[in-house]
Amino acid sequence: VELELQPDRALDVRLVDAQQAAVAGAVVELRRRLSDGNYLAHTRQRTDGEGRARLGHLQWMRPEAEGIALEHFVGAEVLTTEAVQVAVDPAHWPSEELVLQLPGMGAVIVDLIGPGGEPWRGDGQVEIGLARNALARIRAAGGDIPVASSLRAIRAGRATLERVGLGLELELFVNPDGWKQHLATISGPTRAGETVTAPVQLSEPAPSIRGRIVDHEGRPLARDSLSCELWSLREPQHQIEHRRSDDSGRFTGFGGPYLLDGGSWSLFFSIPGEPQRAARVTLAAPVAAGQIELGDVVLDLPPLLARGSVADERSHPVRAAKLLFQEKTEVPWRRGTFDWFPLPRGAVASAPDGSFELRGWTRSERLQLSVHRPGYERVEPLEFSPPAEDLRLVLRSEGAIAGRILTTRGRVQGMVDLSVHDERGAFHGGGITWGADGAFRIGGLRSGSYTLQLRQWSHYPGSHAWPGIVVRSGETAEIGDIALDELVTLLRFDLRDQSGAPIPDALIRWSISGGEHLAASGVLEKDSSGTHLLPTLELPLSVELEAPGFLPAKLEDVRTDQRVVLTRGPHVQLVLGGLPRLGEHWSVWARLERGETTEASAVFDTKGRTSLYLGHSGPFHVGLWLQHGGETGFKSLAGLGWQIEVADSQEEQVFLSPEPTPEFFDNLARLTR
Repeated sequence: VELELQPDRALDVRLVDAQQAAVAGAVVELRRRLSDGNYLAHTRQRTDGEGRARLGHLQWMRPEAEGIALEHFVGAEVLTTEAVQVAVDPAHWPSEELVLQLPGMGAVIVDLIGPGGEPWRGDGQVEIGLARNALARIRAAGGDIPVASSLRAIRAGRATLERVGLGLELELFVNPDGWKQHLATISGPTRAGETVTAPVQLSEPAPSIRGRIVDHEGRPLARDSLSCELWSLREPQHQIEHRRSDDSGRFTGFGGPYLLDGGSWSLFFSIPGEPQRAARVTLAAPVAAGQIELGDVVLDLPPLLARGSVADERSHPVRAAKLLFQEKTEVPWRRGTFDWFPLPRGAVASAPDGSFELRGWTRSERLQLSVHRPGYERVEPLEFSPPAEDLRLVLRSEGAIAGRILTTRGRVQGMVDLSVHDERGAFHGGGITWGADGAFRIGGLRSGSYTLQLRQWSHYPGSHAWPGIVVRSGETAEIGDIALDELVTLLRFDLRDQSGAPIPDALIRWSISGGEHLAASGVLEKDSSGTHLLPTLELPLSVELEAPGFLPAKLEDVRTDQRVVLTRGPHVQLVLGGLPRLGEHWSVWARLERGETTEASAVFDTKGRTSLYLGHSGPFHVGLWLQHGGETGFKSLAGLGWQIEVADSQEEQVFLSPEPTPEFFDNLARLTR
């Protein structure tokens, strides 16, 4: 095989502070602004001692679709309201070094305090980010937020974030080993060079697993990297955590609040140097909070479950085949029914001579084995009773479908969804491999007749199918080039309000004309002029356009571009009376619901008023919700919900709340303690 290597494109970046001094150890990245205002990082590097970094692996990046604005930036990963970034054009990468200068910044230190006021010396993690109300203000003002949070390790009870913008309200999500998570809101530094120290007091203990890891002869495994897989016996889920043992083989810090689910857990310990050796420990339900001492955890060879070999149809050994074992256990949420679930530590690969061996533990009398190897057909799962010592698996050379998708709209991978179905309609095939020029190959197929189906990303409407593709084992069926731009119609929707001003964001529902119902979609893509774009593979469409605060517009038999004027919906003002004064970090929200659908939400001001536009008239239920500035969710305020009837009118309609009930005041006092 002869490979021709192309020179990689790279961007050289230098990061300096406000005084032009080099900033070492900071992260710079190439990021893209998405249509919803968020950012996606493509590649990132940490700066060296001179503040320099090279962002490589850019050869595959191409200019995006003509007429669709997708902006690229090189920026620093820092918490600040002033986006530290420089715009770049993927069609013309800069040849000279880019210099990024940080504004004046400060630092934040998080110190953890024990329940008795003493310094806590444990480890963990803390996520430091912009507070939610600060994020809302920035977004409302049209500001950019490339970096909203940063993760830091807690070592010996302390975490430090070296570069923080000035005058920010920050939110801390603290996750200390052995303790429940803690949310807090703090004020960050206000002048350059200032360091703010935030003490966080630990509240309630959480399960923290500790012990000593030893080999089968009782010798401690000192300073080893230790892995623990924690499998719930109540839900089909597991966590994988990593710690390092100390000089005596002791370990600590596994587990967390998630163990308090009321069920039993199985823990599987292993070290990278001896993956075959493992230990299993079961925590009986319910798992208690606090320190859980396991004592000596002995790594040894688990019981044999399966042993065998994988070969091809000519009896040649097949190496690196992926074998996945599943056990048949009771479905936790459907008592009395059983199904196949992944066996803990039940994934192995065949050796160079085709052999494989699985050791472990199972609760089932039957196991199921699936095998996959690129270049070969997928085989039907094999059931067997453990231990099984002479399993022989034969793989046949795969059939495949290959072609190429041509488009001027950007990189094909991620733009379309390809699937293959047999004559019964069942899905088939292994993973799809893509080439840089839009070439694709779908392997893992058996001999037979297949239909290739193409859909667009984001579940845009329509599909296109190529039926009757004949595939033979060991051969690739070539279908040639697919001109995607000839299949796709790009509908443009110019949305305006009654004054002629453009409407920035819209949701759309659609169906193929004659369909029974409209399918939901997200926010539409927009071109550089703000026109909403809808690529479709089928016409005509039935379309319903919605925007916050506007009445929906429904269009039938849509085949061409549309200019749509949306009418403002009813204007509603809610007045909340009798509400006691709350602390500065608390806010009360109204949530208007129509049946089971939330129509709109809005926060009350300090005078107990809120104003909003609705997309519908008719009856609504007004529910009240409470939010703390340092928390992620809302808490329902029972005792003061009421019904309103919104008229189909352009006049402002005012609705007063009923008198608060004792139940409401009790709930308010309980939630704001």
